[in-house]
Amino acid sequence: MNDSFRRPPMSGPLKVWLVGGGLAAILLTGIGLAVSPRDPSPTPSSGVAALPPSASPASVAASAEPSPSQTTTPTPTATPKPKPAVWSKSVHVKGLDGCTSVVAAIDDRGTSHLAADCGSSSSRIGYSTSTDGLHWTSRIFKAQTDRLEQEPQLALKGSTLYLAYTRLVQTEGACGDDGLKDLGVYYRTRSLPNGGWSAPHQIGAVRDHLQSFRVNGSTIHATVTNEKDGLTYYETISGGTTHRYRLAGAVGGASLRIGDDGKARIAYQGSNGIVYGTFDGSRFRTATVPNSEGGQTPTLVLAPGNVAYMLWIHSSVGGGCAEPEPPPEDGTYFATNAGGSWNSTKLSNANAAASIIIDPATGEVHVLIGDFRGIVYYNRAPGADWTEKTLSPTRWLYSPVIRQNPKTGALLVAYVSEIASSEKPPTIQVMTKG
Repeated sequence: MNDSFRRPPMSGPLKVWLVGGGLAAILLTGIGLAVSPRDPSPTPSSGVAALPPSASPASVAASAEPSPSQTTTPTPTATPKPKPAVWSKSVHVKGLDGCTSVVAAIDDRGTSHLAADCGSSSSRIGYSTSTDGLHWTSRIFKAQTDRLEQEPQLALKGSTLYLAYTRLVQTEGACGDDGLKDLGVYYRTRSLPNGGWSAPHQIGAVRDHLQSFRVNGSTIHATVTNEKDGLTYYETISGGTTHRYRLAGAVGGASLRIGDDGKARIAYQGSNGIVYGTFDGSRFRTATVPNSEGGQTPTLVLAPGNVAYMLWIHSSVGGGCAEPEPPPEDGTYFATNAGGSWNSTKLSNANAAASIIIDPATGEVHVLIGDFRGIVYYNRAPGADWTEKTLSPTRWLYSPVIRQNPKTGALLVAYVSEIASSEKPPTIQVMTKG
């Protein structure tokens, strides 16, 4: 905010020069000026201005207006317009070669964090961090002998970073045995910016698979699928106490967010379409999103005020070479209840992995879709139409994720890049904007 100061214009009689003490006072009185003995500045009594003895009306009038030589006209300086933000070239995240999926988070300091499935058969968790999106420091967590660690998720609570994942145990295969016995879900923590990682802690039940993971206050929230009974659960862990709630009718993956009010919101695949629910303390109050029959793999985000936005896909075919052409309803859909009721719009013909975020300050929606044919970015400002930009047309790009820097508003995109029919391992690539 700029404050301005304006000098008030001069008014009243010109300054009177008094010469000779009392004589000057008598002379001034004689021409119509009243003189106060406490105030050397005379006050006009008849509108006639007194002049110094050496001054003439012409000289006074001339001095009231500055001469042209005294007037300086400032030269206007053009204000440089900021260049519009553009997407950077992709940057190879060194140290995560061979990883086949990626998730991301950005902390309040603006530092980016990645986690990925890495190693043979996705047997280990990779982690990388960067303060500028260009230079990355990576490590691979060593799994215990005969164990696999997969499906990483990142979450932030203040200055604490959480890394959650699923741990499996590998044994010799036998008839009726797929060689894997699930041990469950674990998490590690580290204090930012420079703290080390804690030892892993187990949560939930044996043979759980992690789907989504959030932390709010002192409570951990997660959705898991249990391999033993095939059911999907929402669970909370606080103070060593675990509460577990079955998601009725869930037949696929679930996406979880925590609202401004501390209540969990969830989206999952049901038998009749995409189900959205709000937790009331003992169960979820749910409703099926209209026109989402056949919907799969929802991805949920919440705007301020707990307004829900999500992506989901409709896929009728497996996509193999012998499959028929997909029907027109197949693709990626965008849905929101921003107007008080749910509304879905087809965003892309691709039915592939996708990521979505909402700018909490502006309400702008950012979407990233990757379907092995390239990475496409979609953007919609409030009240505007969708815009579309292909960030990379290269084939075999997948596992896209987009995040926004809470400190600067800049965008970060990460994905897996693989060269088909090549012996080179997949790589993690990132791009930034802003």
